[in-house]
Amino acid sequence: MQPYLKNLSAQYGETVDLSILDGSHVIYLEVIESPRRVKLAAATGQRLPAYFTASGKALLAFTPEEQVRKILDENIAEHKGETGLTISKALEDLNKISEYGYAISEQEYEEQINAVAAPVFDADRRAVASIAIVGPSFRLSRERLPELGESIRKIADEISREVGVTVLSAVASKTRRH
Repeated sequence: MQPYLKNLSAQYGETVDLSILDGSHVIYLEVIESPRRVKLAAATGQRLPAYFTASGKALLAFTPEEQVRKILDENIAEHKGETGLTISKALEDLNKISEYGYAISEQEYEEQINAVAAPVFDADRRAVASIAIVGPSFRLSRERLPELGESIRKIADEISREVGVTVLSAVASKTRRH
């Protein structure tokens, strides 16, 4: 997984991370920092509210609705209604994300920080992780985010195929031994 993340960071010059859902939050498993002087300082192990990050949205868009509603309740409560977000609006947004295959976050959790993320699927097509490109909004502009979204979706699909093949190969070799 790390070679994909390093390649993305080198290609776009931004911080790239790998996240999973942890309750109602995402947790960063791996962070490749941008080589630039102005960059996002994210840390492995950091937890952020899932819905207010591109990484979290990319995962939530492919999570069962009952679980998503619970996560949204917790995320909205954590922000004490400051966002004006409703569950129905969030579900509508997640539907669009599932169609596009990537999620965008424009200064939702922190001012001047934008991100784009796509889910990584296991062999059963369950979203098990997400990869994201994150950086300052002056470099990751609204106009640039869709292009980055398409690119990261393709990389996430490639990782998903590799993960699926690896899992299927492991299952097949165990089956042959028995």
